[in-house]
This record gives sequence, structure tokens and C-alpha cells, in this order.
Amino acid sequence: MFARWSRPGKYIERMNQAARQADFFVLNGDIFDLRWSVLPGIEATVDAAIDWLERFATDHPDCTVYYVLGNHDDFTGLASRLTELAERIDNFEWRPAYLRIGGALFTHGDLFWRDGRNPFNRRLQTSAVHISRLVGWIYHLIHTIQATRVFHAMWPPRRCASHIAKSLANAPKGMTEGITDVYCGHTHVAVSDFAHKDITFHNTGSGIRGLRCNMCKVSSTDGCEVSQ
Repeated sequence: MFARWSRPGKYIERMNQAARQADFFVLNGDIFDLRWSVLPGIEATVDAAIDWLERFATDHPDCTVYYVLGNHDDFTGLASRLTELAERIDNFEWRPAYLRIGGALFTHGDLFWRDGRNPFNRRLQTSAVHISRLVGWIYHLIHTIQATRVFHAMWPPRRCASHIAKSLANAPKGMTEGITDVYCGHTHVAVSDFAHKDITFHNTGSGIRGLRCNMCKVSSTDGCEVSQ
């Protein structure tokens, strides 16, 4: 949301319908774009993000809404506001890097592309750079002609799953035990139920113009413990 090339309006009603029927709803990173926002600045974008999250959570009081940070919203200024929101609203929680519900791991996915680093630990940015309007329009043109599809084509499901599986194998001992499903994004390539090395991978795609947003239904975590 808030990036010039995104089309969140196409999916809002589907999200509301799903949340009305769900026990929990995971917003899995980069739901808001702080750097490329069309709003006047970072502070205005954070305000708008919190307002949207508050409305979404309060509109669905029987559904727990979880927010996981990504690489476009990993900002301490947003994190502090998310903490305040979680204190005000009983059915809202947030996580800086990942959420674990039983065997399901929810993560934006960007941390798994940083070789040699713990993919379960995100260092938040203390400041966020708001991209200029001119640069924003240039990037918007790139998206309009769908030139970014070349990059997305470099990350087919097998390569993406293999990279994440390798990162999980190198993660701190005990962090990955019992993981059966990984729900991620970041590469923008939507996929569901892709099996690789005893783990099933799901990618939620993207709401960017010309790409597919893949809202995944999770049904195998009933009664399972939620990570803190």
C-alpha cells in the first residue's frame, strides 16, 4: 500500500471476506511501502498504515491479526506504533521477523536471502529514506512496462524453496524443528503447495500492477501454540 505501482484496492474486499471467516490473518511483510510512498513523508505514511491496521483489526474482532515486518517497512518508527496498537487492540499482534503457529512459519522472506545471517533476527532501521517524487515516477514507469518481470523470472519456485531450505538448515539449532510449511513473499512469484525437502512452500505474490496476489488459506494449525 501507498506505492504508486501497487493495486491494493483489488484485494481489500477479498481480505475482508477471509478475515470474517478466519481465526487469524497474517499480513506477511511489505504491506506498506514507507520508502516509495506517494504520501508526503515517512511520518504521514506510518500514520496512514496504523489507521488502516486499526480499522482492519477492529472490523474483525473475532480474528487475530498478525503483522510481520518486511524489508520495505522494517523501521523503528513503525515498530513503536505497532506496539502501541497491540496494547490498544486485543486482536492485534506484530512480529519483527517471523511468526510461528505450530508447524507453519510465516516470514516475509527477505532475511533468508542474506547469507551467513540468522534469518530469524531482523535489525530494524532507525531511519527510513523517503524516495523523491521524480525517482518514484521513473520506477513507476518501469513497473508500468512490466520490466521487473525479468527479475521475478529469476526466482522460480524451486530456486526460491531451495534457498530458503538452505537458510533454514543453517539457522540456530532448535529454531526450525517441526516446520512443515513456509509462507513467505519478497520474490513476488505466487505459488502454493510446492514441496521441497519435506517442507511445503507458499508464496503470497504481490499486489503490484501486473503480478498476482496469492492469499493463502492455512488450515493445519488448529490448537497449535503461537510463537512469542
